Amino acid sequence: MPVYQRRTPTPTALDAYDAASSSANVIGAEANSAVQPTQLLTAEQASASVIYNSRKSIPAAAWQQVAAVVGSTDTSLTPALVQEIARWQAKVGLDADGKCGDITMEWLSHETAGEGLDTYVQRETTLFMGLNPESKGVEFDTLKGQIGSQLIGAMGSGQQHQDQVQVSGKWASLTSDEGLQEALSLLPGLPPAKATQIIAYLAATGDNARDEMFGMIRALWTAESGAGLLKRVVISGHSSGDYLWGGHDMEFGSMSYTHLLGVFKMFPRAAAQVEDIAFSACFSGMTDGMDRYRAIFPNLKTAWGYADYSPSAATGSTRHLSKWEQGTRGHEDDGIEKARTDVAKGSGPRDQNVAIWSEDGGYQTNVGKAGMSMEDLRNAVDRQRPVYDAAYLQGNINQTALDALQGDLQTLVRMHGTALGGARAEYALMNVRTLFLRHWSTITSGFVGRHGEDMKAAYSELGRALPDFTRMSRTEILALIKNFSATGEKSTKAKKLLEEVLRDLDPAQVPYGQGSVNVN
Repeated sequence: MPVYQRRTPTPTALDAYDAASSSANVIGAEANSAVQPTQLLTAEQASASVIYNSRKSIPAAAWQQVAAVVGSTDTSLTPALVQEIARWQAKVGLDADGKCGDITMEWLSHETAGEGLDTYVQRETTLFMGLNPESKGVEFDTLKGQIGSQLIGAMGSGQQHQDQVQVSGKWASLTSDEGLQEALSLLPGLPPAKATQIIAYLAATGDNARDEMFGMIRALWTAESGAGLLKRVVISGHSSGDYLWGGHDMEFGSMSYTHLLGVFKMFPRAAAQVEDIAFSACFSGMTDGMDRYRAIFPNLKTAWGYADYSPSAATGSTRHLSKWEQGTRGHEDDGIEKARTDVAKGSGPRDQNVAIWSEDGGYQTNVGKAGMSMEDLRNAVDRQRPVYDAAYLQGNINQTALDALQGDLQTLVRMHGTALGGARAEYALMNVRTLFLRHWSTITSGFVGRHGEDMKAAYSELGRALPDFTRMSRTEILALIKNFSATGEKSTKAKKLLEEVLRDLDPAQVPYGQGSVNVN
């Protein structure tokens, strides 16, 4: 059976997703058992394949590697070798033509004896997924101008067709059984076990992000099934480093990074092809984030993110992505380091916030706080504690001050988590609550959306008018909760919800994006 990953990913919290994804690797066995090589190439076909391969400018040493992978005693480019290549292609589920095009060379490179053969893959196929309507279009167009047809977009279906996908000219809903079956018809050759897995994943994705995620799934299946390649991935959206979302109030979808990255675990062959990943998203380039990406993509060469707030399209994200694309093209010299340096020469408000990891150069960023000691960062956070207390305990939200505190908290928790020891849980909870306070209107609107009927029943039981929670400040909400007196079962339930969600901002009770917040 083929080896799809040269390096074994380091176990992380993401492995919890494996409980729902345990069948991810079954595709290899299915492909092998379903495709049996019953015919070899004719002499004429073998000769044509030799000519094709000879035009690839691949050195003799590489053909020796290919021979070792496919089990050929002929180690030079001969008809006998291409016959063995064809047998190997048939065994793994590729078109058995004996030709070593980009897809075949990529797959050969994932075999034990094939490391390095991906050097001869020419295409830089790149996947772009964006959730923010105000930025994803211009970011995609910028990359399209540089990459051309090798850029694949997972851009969603537009505001009028959220959570839908077009099938044969009609819109299929990704929230219904019938619509899902129609959508899966766009994934040719999909095994039943994989279809079941995809359905479960989309059901857990959450509203308004399923169309974008299905776009990613289509691209990943294309690479997984041998119909295409996937070398680079770009993900764009609002971000806390733990969550990714679109629109200020998440009206265009949201999900946890655990769920987002979990899609790649369903397609191990595709994930093994990815060499470069870039996030146009705030706090996506902390060291714990880089570790998370490396665990998902076993052959990753570079990662690009932000060790603080990232630029919007209006403040430079297109220029940043343009430099990133140039810097990762072909991996010549120190391309990504040069790209980061070039970006940092700009005068944009976020130009210094880029953080990168590369296989050769390790972690690099110009963000000053990223180089601060744990003690200094902790002291900086503690000095800002009154800003947090005023917002959390009294409801006095100072947006600018909370924004600054969030940056320091993120750096402390996500770059010094181990050094913090037992104190990490306290600062991680403070970090999450600061995020909730910064997006207070999202919290109240989400509360009404999830618990509106419970609140209506409770206030009916009390014989009082239902307040409009979405228009209330945190100060007003805290006062309401303090003076709320329950008289019966419904109002008692409502009191508990008000306290846990709107007063305590309990991460277990405030779904801020798909999935729960991990504060440990």
